[in-house]
Amino acid sequence: MNDAPTSGYSADVGNKTTFRVVAHSSVF
Repeated sequence: MNDAPTSGYSADVGNKTTFRVVAHSSVF
């Protein structure tokens, strides 16, 4: 669920933003 959107978002925004989102999601 988080893999699909993250992959597309990462290419559009950047790897830095994706990493932050993944880290935040992992904590919760």
